[in-house]
Amino acid sequence: MKYEVRVSSAAAQNLDLPSLVPGVTVEAMIDGEVFQVRLVEHANGTIDLEVDGRRFRFDTHSVHPTQTVLLEANRSYPIEVRSELDEVSRQTRSASCTGPTVLQSQLPGVVRQVFVKAGDTVETGQSVLTLEAMKMENEIRAEVGGRVEEVLVKAGQVVATREDLVRIVPRS
Repeated sequence: MKYEVRVSSAAAQNLDLPSLVPGVTVEAMIDGEVFQVRLVEHANGTIDLEVDGRRFRFDTHSVHPTQTVLLEANRSYPIEVRSELDEVSRQTRSASCTGPTVLQSQLPGVVRQVFVKAGDTVETGQSVLTLEAMKMENEIRAEVGGRVEEVLVKAGQVVATREDLVRIVPRS
């Protein structure tokens, strides 16, 4: 499967990675460079990987369907991953969407900034607010283009996991 991966605000890298099966070594290609990757274990928000013989253990925290924070040795790495199937999936959701799309918090946190208001028009991928979770500010982006029907939170508000944040009516 082909992916586009962005760590923090660095330039996106192209990743070609077969499905990972615990204990099976596969070849992964990152921007044309080949690596041997083996999934050692993936359970309870933790991933153990071996890359070219070096072992890495990450705690993972999903922020958004395409955004995750990896924690390793007291360092955090916000990453954004988009697969070649994301666009097809987005188009399918948009085509089948008859009602509003509701953006939800994927982690408990504090809303730091809200960039939109009811009535605004947004594009797919546009940042609508920032949420601080685990001392990291995470951009929450519109999953569909359309009109903001309702902003359900305000700056400074504490939100729980799966709490509704913004409601967007998709373009028809």
